[in-house]
Amino acid sequence: MAKPRNILVITYWSLADGLVQAYVLPYLKIILEVLPAGSKVHLVTLESSPMTGTVQLPDHVIHHSFPYRPLGVGAGWMIAKLMFRLVPLVVSARIETIHAWCTPAGMIGHLLGAHRPPFGGGQL
Repeated sequence: MAKPRNILVITYWSLADGLVQAYVLPYLKIILEVLPAGSKVHLVTLESSPMTGTVQLPDHVIHHSFPYRPLGVGAGWMIAKLMFRLVPLVVSARIETIHAWCTPAGMIGHLLGAHRPPFGGGQL
């Protein structure tokens, strides 16, 4: 039996955004159906306002929301704080694969990949 995998999925969008609801969450459900039992997906979203309402996430998806700041100095601080919080998550959750959606999230994934210990079997 294959060992469970831990994946980090990074978006630059809000959880309530149509792209996340119609594209990312169904994709995560498919990923989890293919992964070994006990696998987990950590989903990172950037929220411009406090989330309201309820969003149904697939089982074994752990949502991490962070405040969004537009371009400028605020965005630089946002990225720095995001990295400060995500590097320990990558290590503690033993993230083997980082999947980033879109170019801005890809930059964050690239920076995190440099801090990812080689847990084996994973990829960027």
